[in-house]
Amino acid sequence: MVDQDDMTMWSIDAMRVIRDQLYRALPNSKFKELPFVENWPRERRHFGIGEEGDNDEETTHDLPTWAQDVSLPNNSDSHVIITDLNKMSIEVTALLQSIEIHLEQQRVRRLNKLRPPSRLRRRWYFVAAGIPIGAFVLHKLTKEHGGIYIVKRLLSKIGDIYRDHVSEPINSIYQELFTPSGRLDVTDRKARVDAIESLKRMIRSWLEENMPTMPEAEMIERSEVSGKLYAKLCWLFFVSFSP
Repeated sequence: MVDQDDMTMWSIDAMRVIRDQLYRALPNSKFKELPFVENWPRERRHFGIGEEGDNDEETTHDLPTWAQDVSLPNNSDSHVIITDLNKMSIEVTALLQSIEIHLEQQRVRRLNKLRPPSRLRRRWYFVAAGIPIGAFVLHKLTKEHGGIYIVKRLLSKIGDIYRDHVSEPINSIYQELFTPSGRLDVTDRKARVDAIESLKRMIRSWLEENMPTMPEAEMIERSEVSGKLYAKLCWLFFVSFSP
């Protein structure tokens, strides 16, 4: 069972409440009026949109223009019908679009209020303690050594930072990309050392198997010499055939 009269009044009240809440949500919004404000008598009066029928029965019940009270004069029960369903559906569509716009603005406004303070404000005690300490240190340094000493030290530090973090990395990148020696310098040294150590162990193992009577010191020396010789041969081969 569905009560059509109650459903009609509920629909009208729901749209009225939604419009009221949207007006309350953003009182200072640039959207001063919601769409189809002319359909609601109370909003017409608020925004000064006067019409000749503002004091009739429709205005008394605050019904939109697409609804009408058709109850009898002697009947205490109100009987409201929707006279223009197409007009109501168009207003509902426009109202949904306004809800999306208003909710986005409301979300931005609330996020701005809930945004944490800046890093400087959160760490104000560092600034409060750092400024007096820095001023005292600067006063002591300028008093004992003079301002020229401070400037020289500052320029020296800036030069060191520039050389360590700007000049040398750029030079290394240039050497790597445009010079053969740079390519050799940036090869994986750890992998090369591991390969040499593996070769030394292999030579020593071969000597232990084929020459068990050889003294251990001589065996270690030969494996070291063989490993270094192999590393030099690999380096010469790389230099000879590298582009």
